[in-house]
Amino acid sequence: MEILYVPNLMSSLSLALLTVSPMVFIFSVTLLGTAIEQAQQEEKAARENDKESLQKEIVKIEQSISQAKKDGNAASLTDKLEDLKKQQIGTEEKIREIKVKYSSIDLVNCVLYPCGAFLFVVLISPLGFIFYSQSVSYFLLIISEFILVVYGVLKIYRSLTLVQQISTNKKEGESYSKIKDSIKLALQEYDQSKSEEAEIKFIDKVFPLNVTVSTELEIKFKVGLKRGRIVNDTNVWFFVPDGFELINPSEEKSWKQSSDYSPPNIRTVKVSIGNISIGPFHTAVLVIKTPEAPGKYTLKYQIHGQGYEGPSQEIRLLVG
Repeated sequence: MEILYVPNLMSSLSLALLTVSPMVFIFSVTLLGTAIEQAQQEEKAARENDKESLQKEIVKIEQSISQAKKDGNAASLTDKLEDLKKQQIGTEEKIREIKVKYSSIDLVNCVLYPCGAFLFVVLISPLGFIFYSQSVSYFLLIISEFILVVYGVLKIYRSLTLVQQISTNKKEGESYSKIKDSIKLALQEYDQSKSEEAEIKFIDKVFPLNVTVSTELEIKFKVGLKRGRIVNDTNVWFFVPDGFELINPSEEKSWKQSSDYSPPNIRTVKVSIGNISIGPFHTAVLVIKTPEAPGKYTLKYQIHGQGYEGPSQEIRLLVG
């Protein structure tokens, strides 16, 4: 006779689990909170934008490789591109998995399916009294209730497992940003290897330099190309403060910058260098006469060329 109580046991268990399932759903949403909201928004906007941007970056680096092949140095960029493409494929698969996981934690999977199963067990439990005398029907009823309860429990368990997995793996989407950063880094490295960088080295003088008042001063220097291929029509601009007298180049070859220039209204003179490339340095000289008033003076200088403008630098003269 005790087997008669199996449907009642299943019914009681189902009633208890009916209260658990909605709580699991609330717990899941509360726990994921920002992660779920972020996924729903970013999957539609940021993810697609990142993928589109990533494709553009890959096309760009492919174009850079074509140019690099002409220059004879494309091996490193080719390897990086292949690695990035593999990373992209792996990231897309991970994001698809995350989408499936997020979609599984919803009202239907967390509440309606398990609660529907538990509620059905409760509703069919009274049939146990009817089918008790029919052994086959009775055992089919018990087996059906058992299957429904297990199904509902598995749904709840699946929801809790997904909560743990998603909270652990929600950072996987950040790999797209890392891929973009690595692409930009590769392009920056390539652009830097191609871009020109000129440099000045002063000869036989170390700054700050001590000089006497009203003295003719020769500032010898040499200009070369530190990186790149060639800079045509190179000039060195010297920004000379008031008090100094220009000797070579002469005062007549100087001009004043505008008021919105930095530094504003400064006397400027240029020393022509010509075309520079990797290897040889080109020597030149600036000749000035120091001021009559002692003090600390700063001369700024900058390298200019066709399509090139170097950073502004300075030397200091201690006139006394």
